[in-house]
Amino acid sequence: NKFEQGQTDTFTIYAIDLGALTKIRIRHDNTGNRAGWFLDRIDITDMNNEITYYFPCQRWLAVEEDDGQLSRELLPVDE
Repeated sequence: NKFEQGQTDTFTIYAIDLGALTKIRIRHDNTGNRAGWFLDRIDITDMNNEITYYFPCQRWLAVEEDDGQLSRELLPVDE
């Protein structure tokens, strides 16, 4: 199951070349039972250029936790 507590989920997404990533936005729609989730970080690997971007979050995406936000804008850091 995706998005289960304590696990790492991996997704492969095929997209046009976006160039160097300077920020990303992650969100969810708050549907389902216990919809909120804690996001440690997002790693994005550009398979063509073999570059990995690391986007730390360390925050909840949840109405009932933290600041109640369902959307976060993340900036990359060096690993």
